Amino acid sequence: MGMPLTWRERRILAEIEDALAREDPQLVERMTAIHNVESGAGPSRGRSLPRLERRVWLLLLTALAVIALLIIAVLVTG
Repeated sequence: MGMPLTWRERRILAEIEDALAREDPQLVERMTAIHNVESGAGPSRGRSLPRLERRVWLLLLTALAVIALLIIAVLVTG
């Protein structure tokens, strides 16, 4: 298991999450639909997730993207 994020890192990820949500509000809907299909819940029937849950999913996706970019950067420069 990796090191936990610092307060500063969590704040930066939250800022990225907010910016992504403002820039592309449908991103959360698409990610939710993907999650529902993968978890077997099926497509949502017009029911939106609570704001906090949407933020958590977006934060997780953002964190995964950042980690992937860091791994790529290490592999390219290493």
